[in-house]
Amino acid sequence: MLETAHPLAHLVPQDFFLDDYISRVLPGGVSDLDTIDEARAIKHNVLITGPTGSAKTTLVYAAAARAGLPVVNVPCNGAAEPRQFIGGWTPQPDGSFDFVPGDLVLAVQHGGIIYLDEVNMLPPKIAAFLHGLLDRRRTLTIPEASGSSFDTQVRAHSDCQVIGALNPAYHGTRPLNQAFRNRYAIKIDFPYLKEVESHLLVSGNLLELADALRLRFDVGDLTTPVSTNMLLEFEEFAHNDNLGFDFAVANFIGAFTNEEQTVVQEVFGLVADNIRGDLFEIVEDDASEGGE
Repeated sequence: MLETAHPLAHLVPQDFFLDDYISRVLPGGVSDLDTIDEARAIKHNVLITGPTGSAKTTLVYAAAARAGLPVVNVPCNGAAEPRQFIGGWTPQPDGSFDFVPGDLVLAVQHGGIIYLDEVNMLPPKIAAFLHGLLDRRRTLTIPEASGSSFDTQVRAHSDCQVIGALNPAYHGTRPLNQAFRNRYAIKIDFPYLKEVESHLLVSGNLLELADALRLRFDVGDLTTPVSTNMLLEFEEFAHNDNLGFDFAVANFIGAFTNEEQTVVQEVFGLVADNIRGDLFEIVEDDASEGGE
């Protein structure tokens, strides 16, 4: 748990991340949240691999909320510059300059989860900077701080944890360097899971539609994945009085490429009435019960 004066207390996720999260049991019978907790306790990094929208990020934020730890989200893209999260020399009130640590360094120093989202897009210059933190040294070396009042080496706090997440099918990514991958002792496979989605969604027919489209994705007929978030947003928009079911359908189909939309529209047309019945039969039942 956080020390009283933790400088990143504002980055601790709110309780709803945990309250709304549907935990899943991993192979071996251990829950995903317990796995994250135990990895932190034994000081091992975690790599979560799964398709877009499968709740990888939600798992990280739920785990952080449960532990009361901040999450420092490190941007893993070509435009990322170390100074953004490592820190740099900054003017002081007396007119001098000193090194001021960024959020990543503060999480190492005081405890927190460092989240490398889409880690297979991380530029090599930043990956190399993290090597000492990811191996058994658990030490961050900051040459930029040389000559400042801040230490050039920061030993990781016992509550510091590094979690990487990646979607291997994401366009623009590259295979994770094997040396870098080996620094994650605990690897979690995080696919779309029907048991989880059935708890989150009202419509069983919408789940069947997702299954059919995902099969087409798997064989290469579609290039747009059907994420859990897409399904949740569909039901949200369908029940919105200012948007409605027809908007939800059009918005869902619009998420696919122009070439794919005709196919998706045809598949959707076969089950649209069943999905509508799933969603609004419950609303009508609730309304009739309220009138008794």
